[in-house]
Amino acid sequence: MPGGKLFIHFPAGLLPAAFFLDLASQVWPDRGLGRVASFNVGLGLAGAVPSALTGLVDYLGMVERVATRHLIAQLAAVGAFGLSLRWRLGRSDRSRTPRPALALAGLGLLALLVGNYLGGQLVYRHGMRVSTGS
Repeated sequence: MPGGKLFIHFPAGLLPAAFFLDLASQVWPDRGLGRVASFNVGLGLAGAVPSALTGLVDYLGMVERVATRHLIAQLAAVGAFGLSLRWRLGRSDRSRTPRPALALAGLGLLALLVGNYLGGQLVYRHGMRVSTGS
């Protein structure tokens, strides 16, 4: 889908940033760090919706095991960050991100890294959805 690649940059940047802000809140307790991390998770998940839609359109034309693994990893990442966000709701007054929210964000980040790696393999190694200019 033309322009679909634009969407992936938002969750790919916002979600890892949230995790690192969560880590920072453990070292330097500050309600602001946790709040910004929560906003990043929310915005990253919102950005994952158009990413997923464009990805599903691309996926329907693929018959690659790598594509299925990419899909599963990205779903796991969104699920973990979604649970992390759910855990944060109503807890924004804390100076440190709650540990369960931090752990879920960490798991989400690992899944996101695997999914992004597999997505890169699909594009750069397997040539999926690469325009040849013809």
